[in-house]
Amino acid sequence: MESAENAKNELEVLVSTLKSNSSEMDKQIAAHKVWMMGEDKDPAVQARRQLRCVKLGCVRPLLRLVDQGSEETKWRASRALVQVAFENRQTTETMVSSGVVKVVTGKLKDLEGCTDRVKEALLQLLSQICDLLEEEHPAVVASGIVEFVIIILRSITIPPPVKKAAVNVIFALSLSESGHSALLKLDAATALVPISKSGKSALNSVRATLALGNLIGRDSDGYMPCPGRRRTPPLVERRFSSSQLMN
Repeated sequence: MESAENAKNELEVLVSTLKSNSSEMDKQIAAHKVWMMGEDKDPAVQARRQLRCVKLGCVRPLLRLVDQGSEETKWRASRALVQVAFENRQTTETMVSSGVVKVVTGKLKDLEGCTDRVKEALLQLLSQICDLLEEEHPAVVASGIVEFVIIILRSITIPPPVKKAAVNVIFALSLSESGHSALLKLDAATALVPISKSGKSALNSVRATLALGNLIGRDSDGYMPCPGRRRTPPLVERRFSSSQLMN
């Protein structure tokens, strides 16, 4: 009980720092600690901390840091948001209502001005939103970000961790009608084929293969046609922990 109370008090201090006029370095440190505290081996403890962070008002100040901070600050704030959203629909909904999609997609469109590790974190955050909130797929598509995610997949210079995160976004979008249509229109399948054929976990080849199946093997009702068998729904895959997303 004492440990839980200490964690609660520490989160209050950290979020207060994020919302204050403290220096960017102080806010950077606070964002990093929110990231660390938001992850716990006990899913119940993790969910409580995530929700506590959101209720204390961490989202908007973290988004401001992503939008206006230094590269280091952007990365730490982005990672904090990824952790607060991880497998938590309630906290992710709050982020969406706070304008997270606009900030994230805006930053990701600046491919030259956004460093690789910031790209990776923002793509992870976007994939969390798309995984948990299919109803947000139309807004994500409307933002125009899908084209840029596909550019990342096709790039020969962007490193594997960033591409891996991009594949997660494409896979999540491939499960909805709006996402499926946008991906077909932008010819995402041809960008996924080399990754799928690579067989490399570092590039997320398994999810690339699943996304390909969803894109080219679905009928008008969104089902996978299987000759001689009943129709099967779009391919899905088990979820990963936040730490695994970074590996």
